[in-house]
Amino acid sequence: MCALQLLALERLARLISVAGAHDRRFVDDCGPEADRLCWDTITLFGVHPQSGVIHGDWSGVLMPCTCPVLQVRADFMRKHLWTVPRHKPGQYRGIPVWEFGR
Repeated sequence: MCALQLLALERLARLISVAGAHDRRFVDDCGPEADRLCWDTITLFGVHPQSGVIHGDWSGVLMPCTCPVLQVRADFMRKHLWTVPRHKPGQYRGIPVWEFGR
């Protein structure tokens, strides 16, 4: 394995560590409201079945950005400086991130 691949793996491990903590925070802080508004698992935590978060058009609202969710509405979520729509044009349905690589 070359140095560039090792660096990429280290960065991915750091992102997963931070994202894991962020996902737990989302579930604790906003989970009940998101559930009440019928946000589903794939819309929130979806990734491409083979490529993971590399394909942004397959990524869920919470992937891969680790910024906290500030507001949950029926049609969007507000994260840091961004408003992320629930239904993005051209959005594909992937698999939950925890099933990636199985």
